[in-house]
Amino acid sequence: MQLTEKQVEIQLVEWGARTSGHFKAQADEVKELLIALARTAESVGSRDEGYSGKFTDLTGRLAKIADLQDLRQIRSSIKERVAELKDSVDQMNRDNRQLVAHLKAEVSTYETKLKSAESLALKDPLTNVANRRSIEERIQSNIRLGHDFCVAMIDLNGFKQINDTHGHLAGDELLMKFAKELKHRSRSSDLVGRWGGDEFLVVLSGNLRSATAHIECVEQWIFGKYTMSEGNKKRIVIQLDGAVGAAEWRRGQTMEALIAEADSKMYLDKKLAQRKQA
Repeated sequence: MQLTEKQVEIQLVEWGARTSGHFKAQADEVKELLIALARTAESVGSRDEGYSGKFTDLTGRLAKIADLQDLRQIRSSIKERVAELKDSVDQMNRDNRQLVAHLKAEVSTYETKLKSAESLALKDPLTNVANRRSIEERIQSNIRLGHDFCVAMIDLNGFKQINDTHGHLAGDELLMKFAKELKHRSRSSDLVGRWGGDEFLVVLSGNLRSATAHIECVEQWIFGKYTMSEGNKKRIVIQLDGAVGAAEWRRGQTMEALIAEADSKMYLDKKLAQRKQA
């Protein structure tokens, strides 16, 4: 009986030791987990200086939990700290989403401003049609892609006399109205631009036959009477006429040669009109 009691006592002591070791091992594992969690939180916090103070305080408290001996205290503290960590991370995510949304809005604003600036850079400031740079870019693009196209050079007859007689303000108004009418009567696939002074150039899609037929139709609308202002809101009527020369691009032809051909035909048209008037 004594031997049995002794054996039981020994077994109880051994069991107690094993149990103590088991819980100690579990506690050590929990401590290692807490330390790892603290390091992770510190790493996340260091990514955003705005949260560095909050995460530093949190990691300090997480490290202290590892010194606790009572598993219930450890579990309770872990819940509190994890809740704090989750709140901090959620707040950081919300702030980051707001920051991203703000940046997207700013980028969109700058893109709009850039597009507006690019559009203005390709327009003639007086007439609001394409400027010389824009015309050249379209022609070079057509040549590079091998598209069938033509150019039509238009020169307003007697424009200097209009400026000398009625003033430059009336001349500017006439250019604006003429450009607006020319663009309105042209096809959406064509590019209308101001080449310089009182010269306009239209880049037309298609071959010369279709371009010539379209130009003849447009001429009936763009040339004629224009009502203008001449100082002190006085209204005057100006009879506007012009010369037109069209040329079709041929494979291997340069932009300069194509424009020179259209320009030559335009001057020929102008001379023929002067002979008729004479």
